[in-house]
Amino acid sequence: GVYSLPDIKSASASDNEELPHLKRSHQRRPTIPEKHMGHWPVFRKDTQALKSKEILQILNEFTENPKNDLVCDSVPSICNDNAVFIINTAKLQHQDDIFTDSMGKYNKSSKGRCAIGDQTVLRWNYPHKLTPTLRKMIYRVCDKEEENFLSYCIIQYFFTDGVPKEVSFEPHKNCKN
Repeated sequence: GVYSLPDIKSASASDNEELPHLKRSHQRRPTIPEKHMGHWPVFRKDTQALKSKEILQILNEFTENPKNDLVCDSVPSICNDNAVFIINTAKLQHQDDIFTDSMGKYNKSSKGRCAIGDQTVLRWNYPHKLTPTLRKMIYRVCDKEEENFLSYCIIQYFFTDGVPKEVSFEPHKNCKN
């Protein structure tokens, strides 16, 4: 189906200013969503990290009204593109599966928190070790105690220079050959 986010306002500079990410999301979606590598539906393409209010809005909307044609039942294993994926964490074998993929090593992540009302947005930023312009972002929404999480999360891959490229990687040291 056709899906676009309603307008939300930025609480920062001006209450009348729309978040730039939402302006891009107002474009009509194709009836059949693009699938990355023929398997994972792409929610949208973006070249910047998502903002906390936007993450909260997207994940609350999917929790209340799932758009199954836009939801991944597994974590994308490889992504050489600027892409945002909505993951149904209830379909994963383990909640921590959101942190793994087949893209090789990442540098140590930074973790951020942003409390909005009675919810908290958690974000992990993983710079790729051998392709420094690649970022893997993981976004979750939970209660203030960080105990109860929504069933959906967002995984975003983007290149800081906006240009998708082939990603160099070496296998994890814990792989058995």
